[in-house]
Amino acid sequence: MPIKEEQSDDEGVLDEGARRIERLYIDSGYPFAKVSFRRQTEPAGHPTEISFLINAGPRVPIHQIR
Repeated sequence: MPIKEEQSDDEGVLDEGARRIERLYIDSGYPFAKVSFRRQTEPAGHPTEISFLINAGPRVPIHQIR
């Protein structure tokens, strides 16, 4: 997760984290998965709280690839 690696709450880093989570869900059979994030800024000196919101959607089994 780039957030842990970068130690950043930069918009681009958070977007990349959301896309990685989304790809994990898509690769696991949830092709309609959508991931977003919410950032709650705290007073100076306190950590920022970041929540990833995951809407997995329905699981779609693949029976055959032609």
